[in-house]
Amino acid sequence: MGVHNPSIGAAGSGSADLKKAACLLAGLLVAGPAWADPVDQALGFTYGNGTLGSHLSQKSYIGLTYDFPMSVSWLQQLAWGFKVHAEADVARWRGCVGSYCDHVTDIGIAPVFRTLSLSGYGNWYLDLSIGAHLISTTRIGPQVYSTGFQFAEFAGTGLLLGEDRRYEVGLRYMHESNGDLKLPNDGMNFLQLRLALRW
Repeated sequence: MGVHNPSIGAAGSGSADLKKAACLLAGLLVAGPAWADPVDQALGFTYGNGTLGSHLSQKSYIGLTYDFPMSVSWLQQLAWGFKVHAEADVARWRGCVGSYCDHVTDIGIAPVFRTLSLSGYGNWYLDLSIGAHLISTTRIGPQVYSTGFQFAEFAGTGLLLGEDRRYEVGLRYMHESNGDLKLPNDGMNFLQLRLALRW
């Protein structure tokens, strides 16, 4: 005659619930995104001004960005969508100390996490990103950045316009520094205007 152990039954029930939850999650992942962005590439232009450190009297930034066709989008909830795409950029920025000016080439790549509205003619979005950059020089006069490798983080907001949201205009605030990998680490900050064509 078998002996019933309530704890075994409870454990079995809990295990079954976990299996059901895992199967449901797997089904959602296999089913793919709840929505699909009709365009997933973009060519953008950025222009900005900011602070490159207390020693510099003039500072400006101009760059080109390219959003790779490898975006992942999911979770349409309450007319909002979430997506991740990769962005590469090449930029030149300038800093001046008195009459002495120097230019820096800046190359970077980063994932961009975007939340956007899916309703209406104009679609607002919010961006967050952290990525890796390489700069061509680590010194402008007395301003020292120590390493050619830099981290870059930005937060931005903007508007997607037109059919299939093909036109983008936005603002970004970007901070770039080496994360104290080596000192001194003066860092740089830019407020940027971004214009982009998506396809």
